[in-house]
Amino acid sequence: PVLATAGVPDVLADPNLTLYNSAGQQIQFNEDWQSASNASEVSALGRGMSSSYPTEAALLTTLDPGAYTAIVRGAGVTTGNALVEVFEE
Repeated sequence: PVLATAGVPDVLADPNLTLYNSAGQQIQFNEDWQSASNASEVSALGRGMSSSYPTEAALLTTLDPGAYTAIVRGAGVTTGNALVEVFEE
């Protein structure tokens, strides 16, 4: 939803974010960043990871080296534009 404030058309209103390992196994999922068990850490990190839009999705995790896949889907099989960003610390 925050993308709409930047002029992006047809944004995904309620994104879900799923993280998979290289074997295709789901390792994390989030649909509303404020409901994450580490929401306070997401908010404190900044970098735009937290949002005033509670339906935004965000994951904050530590991963072993390797290949991973992040997939964004719309809740209720909705469609729209979305953005995934990955940061390394």
